[in-house]
Amino acid sequence: MAEHHYDVVVIGAGPAGEGAAMNATKHGKRVAIIEDKPTVGGNCTHWGTIPSKALRHSVKQIITFNTNQMFRDIGEPRWFSFPRVLQNAQKVIGKQVKLRTGFYARNRVDLINGRASFLDKNRIEVRGNKAIETLHFKQAIVATGSRPFLPPDVDFRHHRIYNSDSILNLSHTPRTLIIFGAGVIGSEYASALV
Repeated sequence: MAEHHYDVVVIGAGPAGEGAAMNATKHGKRVAIIEDKPTVGGNCTHWGTIPSKALRHSVKQIITFNTNQMFRDIGEPRWFSFPRVLQNAQKVIGKQVKLRTGFYARNRVDLINGRASFLDKNRIEVRGNKAIETLHFKQAIVATGSRPFLPPDVDFRHHRIYNSDSILNLSHTPRTLIIFGAGVIGSEYASALV
């Protein structure tokens, strides 16, 4: 079992965790960030803000192309399936992950993959794929993010009901869609899918 010592340990490599880690390292602290997902970025990068904005941008470009008279003079309108448009969002996500991973390397923040558990007020155990590490720290920041709210009266196990995470796995283009909730992500999907 490896043991490491840090001034600050951050749990969660989403926007809040990234901001906390970068702030601490800019103030001369030795920092580690722990992420239990295979890649950094959190929900914002993988299921929320970035994919919905990339999707919205792609749809806007398609609409612009299809409604611009100059393009109409040289060809027919183009239509794309929802899964094909999602492929573009996946490329954007990949670029964001690479960019964010580079932030940690450039700023000498140790990125540790695994599941964190507090052992006591100054130690965290991280269980990774093949190893268990103990991190000693002076300060810990918990920035584990959020997940979609699933109202209890909606059966999210139904094959036609998606949340803001699972909609990115659609393998078909829905003919109709009802969006339940008017938060930022729901509104962005509504604007992209109209």
